[in-house]
Amino acid sequence: MRSAILTAALLLSTHANADKWDFMVCDAFTDSAEKRQCISKAKAKIHKERTQAELLKKSEERLAAEKQRHKSSTSSSVVYSKKCKDNFTCWVNEKSNMLEDMDAKIACSKAIQMHAKYQHKWSGMKYPRFYRPTSGMHPLTVGYGGDNIMFQNGFGVWQPHSYLCWYDYLQNSIISVSVIPGKGRH
Repeated sequence: MRSAILTAALLLSTHANADKWDFMVCDAFTDSAEKRQCISKAKAKIHKERTQAELLKKSEERLAAEKQRHKSSTSSSVVYSKKCKDNFTCWVNEKSNMLEDMDAKIACSKAIQMHAKYQHKWSGMKYPRFYRPTSGMHPLTVGYGGDNIMFQNGFGVWQPHSYLCWYDYLQNSIISVSVIPGKGRH
């Protein structure tokens, strides 16, 4: 967001110099009608550029505010009650709306697909298996795994792969992703 606002501010500040340049170009005309026409075109161009810069700035601010609202709503909905904070089974039982997993599934899908050197295609349900946290992981870590992805090799042959993505619901981030050639390896 910060870079977008800086970009919009830079665009607005450079417009001041561009405005002067556009009007200097119009000064080159000797015919007054051509000069007036040049000035009106320059004003229209300047107005259009400023409007676009302002719209860009407003849309970036709206997007940033929406991301912030989404982030705060998902982070507050992850842990439902204090009694379930350290108990995986309790947390899963209390977690009734599976749409809340969409952030994790989308993040894991993208991370798994990044392992493809060429093309990839999903050959079935993406996450048929869920894994409990292992020792050394906190209780609100979930593993999403399966073997329903195929990667294309350099000869164009599709090869099945198994994958496992560990997702941390407290941090809302991926811990690790592993992809292994073959089916049923995880």
